[in-house]
Amino acid sequence: MYDYIKYYEEEKRLRDAYYAEQKRINNETFPTQRDVYIVVFLCVAFVWLSAIFFYISLKY
Repeated sequence: MYDYIKYYEEEKRLRDAYYAEQKRINNETFPTQRDVYIVVFLCVAFVWLSAIFFYISLKY
């Protein structure tokens, strides 16, 4: 019985360490949703400005 309790405690310790490591990895993942929104906004703004300058260059 003592061996079983020791085994269970070791198993629990390893499992907790694994989940803590997974949580740490998930917190450090890139890109975050905010980063994606920023990049999409910059791309749209660049295309929009390019279209405006192209239109101006055709007109004059």
